[in-house]
Amino acid sequence: MRPFFTLKLVVASLLLAAAAPPAQAAAPPADLTVLAGRGQLFTLLLDGRPLTNGATRQVHVGWLAPGRHWADIQVFSPYGPPVGFRTTVWLQPGLDSRYALTASPYGPGLQALGAVVAGGYAGRGGYGNPYGGPGYGNPGYGGAPGGYGNAPYPAYPPSGAYPAPPAPGTQPGSYAPSEPYGPAPAGPNGGYGPAAPGGYGQPAPSPYPAPQGGYQGQGGYSKQGGYPDQGGYPDATTPSNLDPLPAAALRDLAQELREQPSDQTRLDVARQALAGSSLQARELTELLRALATEPARIELAELGYTHLSDPANFGQVYAGLRPASVAQVQRALGLQRSY
Repeated sequence: MRPFFTLKLVVASLLLAAAAPPAQAAAPPADLTVLAGRGQLFTLLLDGRPLTNGATRQVHVGWLAPGRHWADIQVFSPYGPPVGFRTTVWLQPGLDSRYALTASPYGPGLQALGAVVAGGYAGRGGYGNPYGGPGYGNPGYGGAPGGYGNAPYPAYPPSGAYPAPPAPGTQPGSYAPSEPYGPAPAGPNGGYGPAAPGGYGQPAPSPYPAPQGGYQGQGGYSKQGGYPDQGGYPDATTPSNLDPLPAAALRDLAQELREQPSDQTRLDVARQALAGSSLQARELTELLRALATEPARIELAELGYTHLSDPANFGQVYAGLRPASVAQVQRALGLQRSY
């Protein structure tokens, strides 16, 4: 009887094992790439944790938990204070989810570009990090994010299921435990050039001449909150490397300028819209006509010159200015000939 009883136990165990649901494989880690669509400098926090060591134009981080995350982004511009916003990003397991910063007259945003297979996951006996480092360690953040209430994400396999990552701090973009924000680059001011108000280095020199002096406008208008009179305009990126302002965005911008209560606010809106964008001389002329006072038109003409994709046609802009203003703009920009 004992052998028969033992056989019954073995058969019952096999039946139970066959009926048990298969173990679910844990989701592989995810990658995140954020690019500056128009060359803007930005900082990024994911679930309250900084992913950038100072301002940057691109960031890539691997070994993140799949699912929804909060992203806090601060975008810097040479024409005004930083602009911050919060949004959510969705990281797909085993993929590199890619996003790009966008700019519009209404403020910056984040646009999903899609997702590609995070290279190096296959054929390595597990989910090794293809970028040579752990990002924030393995797995993910090592626990529930301590930021803004991130949605739950799948648990990672027990220790040892993934290949051992390299030592912390050996991958660009990863931070050693003793240096939570990563080592500072060599050189004065952490390698970012001379310190500027706000904590970031000065932009590269502008290829365009700086205006000489400012003006005190008629009717109480002044350059308060605008550009410094003695230092010229803040440096801008070469217009050939900037994205052209779309025709629809230009029409919206001209309409928005007309709806503003004063030329000072119109200039503020124009600065934000032109940051990181280029336009043509005839388009700049249309924007000048949306302003009410001649001093404001002069300032916008001088600002717009640094964003022209066709500076040889700058003479078209003079149609929106008085003759005396044309001479003032030419002197400010160092233009020696008439168009």
